[in-house]
Amino acid sequence: MSLDAKTRPVAVSTDYIEPVKGDSNILDRCSYDVRGTMATHDLVRFFKVKTGLAMSATGSGYGKLSEVEYETLNAPVSFYFILSGRFSIRVRGKAREIDLNAGSSIISSMPGTTGRITIPPQKALTVVELKMDRTFLHTYLENCISNVPPEILHLLDPGKRVIAAQPLSREITDLLVQIVHPPVYTAGVMTLFYESRALDLLALQLESFLRAEKAAPGFDLSASDVERIHAAHDLLLSEFRDPPTISTLARICGINEFKLKKGFKQTFGMTIFGFIKQQKMKTAWDLIKDDGISVTRAASEVGYTNVSHFINAFRRRFSINPGQLKRSWKIREIPVKNQ
Repeated sequence: MSLDAKTRPVAVSTDYIEPVKGDSNILDRCSYDVRGTMATHDLVRFFKVKTGLAMSATGSGYGKLSEVEYETLNAPVSFYFILSGRFSIRVRGKAREIDLNAGSSIISSMPGTTGRITIPPQKALTVVELKMDRTFLHTYLENCISNVPPEILHLLDPGKRVIAAQPLSREITDLLVQIVHPPVYTAGVMTLFYESRALDLLALQLESFLRAEKAAPGFDLSASDVERIHAAHDLLLSEFRDPPTISTLARICGINEFKLKKGFKQTFGMTIFGFIKQQKMKTAWDLIKDDGISVTRAASEVGYTNVSHFINAFRRRFSINPGQLKRSWKIREIPVKNQ
């Protein structure tokens, strides 16, 4: 079968199934069905990394394409790194086209979408992709979850559609060049090479988004303002179960409400309301998981008088019901969403 993408778009159907425990499929059952060409190996080259994480890079076949129609049923978490070339994505139902150029990186999870990718033929397209399941990503975020920006946290929810872009850093660019033009090693050593580069790439990309969040523009705070905002934080930390109103908190700490709200978010990366909810949910998680207390008691311990409201809040924050957490020890992550 010949390929003539200029007159007939190539259709790409992707599907993804979350891996089950003990699954030996290193690519986590992620399959690609490319119709319109026999040379599917020219389109994407896969590198086996480890369970829960796969890496791929574009091949020479992409230079033959001008349009790719795609359909995504389920979707893993994907980090894309564009080293050269450019392309645009049109998601069906969305008015705005997304243009992606060399020197940019994208984090995404787009389940249940169809659309078209347009690739200009003038320049070779070189893209490296990390594809991972959410449990794998959770394990890397658990210890720094309170500092993770919303774009990353939303990736952990299989029902959310997420796409966010950032420029490539010099460190990431250097890694991509190594991946696309690797040294010559024996087969076993090559496996270690790709695994180490994939994990380095993941770490650098996550750190890049964390740095960007911290560098968000703010407004000037005096030393006394910062001291009062930290005092408010400490007070909320001890009284999150039954916190004071913002006006009361501002009066206690000797700062006006506007400066308290803006300064708190600038200093701690979340709103006062978001911080209170985070503390409630983190405490509830620990009470249920570590202390084994009932869902009703956990709700009461963190200040909820309505158990249904507590269950809904817990599920929104962790994508799991508190009762499920109590019954299962398979889920170890604590994905807390900033507000």
